[in-house]
Amino acid sequence: MIKSRISALSLAMLGAMASNALHADDVRSLSMGGAAVSAGTGVAGVMGNPSLLLRAQNQEDDYQFHIGLYAQVRDNADIADEVDKHENTIDNIDAEVDAIAAQDVTCVTPNASRDDVCLTGTQALADLADSLLDTFENVDGEPVDARIGIDIGFSVLHTSIPFTVHLSTRATGSGQADISQEDVDYTSDLANVLGDDNITLGEIEDTAAIALTNNNGTIQIEEPEDVLTSEATGSAVLRTQLALAFAKSFAIGEQMVDIGVTPKLSSLRAGDFTKPIDELDDDDTDLGDEFEESENKETSFTFDLGASTTLPDNDSVRFGGVVRNVLKESIESKNGFEFETTPQAIVSATYHNDTFLVTGDLALNKAKEDNFETQMLSVGTELTMSFFSFRAGIGHDLAADDEPTTAAVGVGLGPVDIGFRLNGSKVHGGIQLALSF
Repeated sequence: MIKSRISALSLAMLGAMASNALHADDVRSLSMGGAAVSAGTGVAGVMGNPSLLLRAQNQEDDYQFHIGLYAQVRDNADIADEVDKHENTIDNIDAEVDAIAAQDVTCVTPNASRDDVCLTGTQALADLADSLLDTFENVDGEPVDARIGIDIGFSVLHTSIPFTVHLSTRATGSGQADISQEDVDYTSDLANVLGDDNITLGEIEDTAAIALTNNNGTIQIEEPEDVLTSEATGSAVLRTQLALAFAKSFAIGEQMVDIGVTPKLSSLRAGDFTKPIDELDDDDTDLGDEFEESENKETSFTFDLGASTTLPDNDSVRFGGVVRNVLKESIESKNGFEFETTPQAIVSATYHNDTFLVTGDLALNKAKEDNFETQMLSVGTELTMSFFSFRAGIGHDLAADDEPTTAAVGVGLGPVDIGFRLNGSKVHGGIQLALSF
């Protein structure tokens, strides 16, 4: 039962999450640590900064097309490792409890004292309890977050005001275990009482989970599945978004500045659940029904505002900036769980020539995208040779408490881009097809 419940908890969390993203993830920029605001290309680049539409127009493309798939997981609790660690825990606990219960108690005599040893051979069960206690401490309150999405879009560039139409479906989810103090106390008692490979009469009398049975001839130990009171919580939001980006150049003094805006209309569905861990593997438990009962639906509107420009007489150096999600968005489930999307300002600079590019983005504030909080500092590079591009970069999330720095790598094979960011419990990857003609 312990194994199955830990497994069910992890599946419930990941299942809740696999049903997000916010602006379209540009897999090309993902490969460069996430930098996109001044170096983006194609439809995905426009969704990172709408002013980049004019850069594409200046390259004499008439149309651009994009389709992409991307996913990201942050497993701060290392749930997958905990499941592997406890693969055989329940079988081992059952075996040790049976072995201890089969022993005759030797300490109940007319002259028995509290220090008399009642039976031995308890160390193995103590070690199992200690391992379970470590798991409780590792996962308690630690979220597992994920986002996944698919998007499709096209740009029309030969008009006086170029524009992009973009449609995406993406989901964000989060789950965590809330371990009760009663469960911690119970597990800690077993680890401490049984830890010296024996148990005394006084320890039996003082430990609620252990009792004398059969006229004081044996002992009975409560098994964890009979006393667990901890809960698992999960939440998810599904966002279907239609965006329209357009841009125009303006003269500010003698400097030309490209300005773009992306209005975004979204349909949101949000739900959550809270369940005792010991019910997660019951046949009668349907987490889909739990979400459906709590689900709320709303329509929301926000927009991005971006700008970019080059150095005078040197278009190899480009500067950019964007404010994403200028209008805050939020939705609550029927249970009152709230998802938020908040504004974020990002500045960027890029140097490039025909074969080499280096770029960097800096988010000026922490922001949430459907509760997925980030504040990225990204630096990346790209080397292009004919139809092949190699990309690498580093992203540092100023909003992350654990493992904030990720390494990124990716390739471009003609119109196909593949990219990943990796670091410990964090994985972010995607693939996209981008065409210009």
